[in-house]
Amino acid sequence: MPKTPTVLYLDNENDFFGKELAHGFIKEANLKKWWNHWYHPFDETNFKSIESLIKQVSGVVFRGNSDHLQDYLQRENIPHIRIRAKDNSPDSNTPHVDDALIGEIARQEMDRLDVIHRGFIGYKDVTWSEKRGVAYLRNNKDISYLELTPEEHSTSLGIRQIIQWVKDLPKPVGIFTSNDNLGVATLIACQVANFQVPEQVAVIGVDNNIDRCNSIKPTLSSIDLHPQKLGQHLAHLLAHRIGIIRNDEENTPPKIHPPSLVVRESSHHLNPYLVHYRKSIEWIYKHALKGPSVQDLADSSNISKRALERAFKQNQSPPPAQVIRQERMRQIRELLLRDNVSQHHIARQANFPDIPSLSNFVKRQTGMTPGEIRKKGA
Repeated sequence: MPKTPTVLYLDNENDFFGKELAHGFIKEANLKKWWNHWYHPFDETNFKSIESLIKQVSGVVFRGNSDHLQDYLQRENIPHIRIRAKDNSPDSNTPHVDDALIGEIARQEMDRLDVIHRGFIGYKDVTWSEKRGVAYLRNNKDISYLELTPEEHSTSLGIRQIIQWVKDLPKPVGIFTSNDNLGVATLIACQVANFQVPEQVAVIGVDNNIDRCNSIKPTLSSIDLHPQKLGQHLAHLLAHRIGIIRNDEENTPPKIHPPSLVVRESSHHLNPYLVHYRKSIEWIYKHALKGPSVQDLADSSNISKRALERAFKQNQSPPPAQVIRQERMRQIRELLLRDNVSQHHIARQANFPDIPSLSNFVKRQTGMTPGEIRKKGA
């Protein structure tokens, strides 16, 4: 029996995007049973400590700016992926988020809201942050730009800098921040300084970290980068480079979703029922596979079941129980259509006690058995 390959996943950042990217990458490979994972923190200072690990693996994925590591992997002829590669590197065609497009999405939304004055808050000496800001402020004559260090955004010093900067901006103003951490910091600064959001200050962040965006009132509008889908795609790319995948038709990589704006209260005046509805849809997407109850969903928004059902009705949606079942079935179907994922594994993932319980649910929802869905590929 051939030995299962091992892949080393290296990351030098502990941020939301990186965690979600790694989750998608590892989830896809686990579903396909392609390899074992070694996940390890990395920066240039501990290169020597991981050199012995690299020699034992079949492939490497790393996120960061280490030319030294990439040179080593190329010299040793080790299949690898460099996430967010520099434009002039051999991996410059590796799929990644389009930072200019992200800034453009925020700019177009502020145009649609007819917010004339603009400001951008980003990080000092961080290329991806700068690209987002440049695209957002394009064609704007009154450029207002604030840069913080990654350590400053959550400190009282950083909040005071944002307050003073926003005070000097003409109102109303549309502020775009290069990630959700800076977006939440901006909303805190607005609360401390008594700026009205979104009437005086409209704010849009990046990442759509749902827990972070909903942790403050008003909730933060944010651009979703869909990092899990990107991670799944990168897993397929590495599988090709290692030589595990040889038939493209049978192993089509998951589609990469383009960035998209998720509207919340920090940039738009929203009906409270719409807010509850959108928050509930986000929660369902994350938790439906386990088969939560309507009461679980209502508790997640801290409202009653009656208010929850009214929110869905006002948005011309099916009842929440039906939406949960539909999304649960969609996610189960996605698992059934993946190679090498047993029904036993799917039943366990979807919180069913056994395969017959899974089959009964699928049959009620689709009129087909799990085996029939898998056979037809639909």
